[in-house]
Amino acid sequence: MSEKQIPAHLQRMHEESNELKDKVGKLEAFILTNPFFKGLDEKKQRLLRQQYDAMQIYSAILSERISLEEVTS
Repeated sequence: MSEKQIPAHLQRMHEESNELKDKVGKLEAFILTNPFFKGLDEKKQRLLRQQYDAMQIYSAILSERISLEEVTS
């Protein structure tokens, strides 16, 4: 395998990570800047914040998995 060739599973992980980071950024912007968010009831706001937190954790785990794969590949 050449140095530039990334294993398919690792490529998929990178793609998933990039897509997730994009979604996290959009959700963060929605929570912080969109007036519609502030108009939501408290429970909906709480659930969106929890979703954001879970997505951040998921992103961190995925990044760590990618790092481990890159070391061992």
